[in-house]
Amino acid sequence: MSIEGVIREEAQQIAANLRGRIEQLRKQYLEAKARADELKAQIDAASIAVERVADFKPKIYGLYQCPHCWVNQNQQVPMISGPSENKNEIFRCSRCGHITEI
Repeated sequence: MSIEGVIREEAQQIAANLRGRIEQLRKQYLEAKARADELKAQIDAASIAVERVADFKPKIYGLYQCPHCWVNQNQQVPMISGPSENKNEIFRCSRCGHITEI
């Protein structure tokens, strides 16, 4: 084989290796893009939740509301009062179980 033929064959081998790498890189790129989209959605949801606290009403119709459910899910859920082991009063969310001790 001529020198040109050897060099050409070497170039073709390098290109063949790169073709395989393209698919691997494409897969990694799509995974990274999906993860970035997921993170963006989490950032957006957290930003909305942080802003939601401005509208939080701790008591509605005489019932204390769960701050966790309001901030995280935009839901008004009453908390149920009960005693604690150390004589403090506790409020437990009837939906998520969040506890506030007073």
